[in-house]
Amino acid sequence: MDDHIERVPGFPACRLFALVDSDAALRGALSALAPYVQPGAARVLSGEPGIRALDVDGRARGTRGRLLRAVQDVSHGRGALALHEEHLRRGGHLLLVPARDWAQCRRLVDVLGPWRAHGLVWFARYSVVDVTPRYCAHDGRALVAA
Repeated sequence: MDDHIERVPGFPACRLFALVDSDAALRGALSALAPYVQPGAARVLSGEPGIRALDVDGRARGTRGRLLRAVQDVSHGRGALALHEEHLRRGGHLLLVPARDWAQCRRLVDVLGPWRAHGLVWFARYSVVDVTPRYCAHDGRALVAA
């Protein structure tokens, strides 16, 4: 077991989390993101190492980490992180993409759309926002607010 796992920060501010289902979708998404992010800036979590890096319950960070996760549960829930962990357990991938502001976040969400990214959560500076587009059931296209 690799004891040196670079953990995801307790509150990963200015990052967009996105789930992709397959290796092909991951490759496509990374390629599509290339013009919008610095090389190597997007991080990919997969499998057991990804689960350990995500550290949903905060145990790897000790008492302080567990306390932080408890506060997060009360303030904005841990449901999204638990969803991300479950996705990794099922063989999917989690992308962590730098997104400094709302405009950049929306642009990245649009870029990831064709790769059917889901579970999109933007960790802004002081808040957490579910930015997953809502899709039309009959044609699979994203709904756009008028």
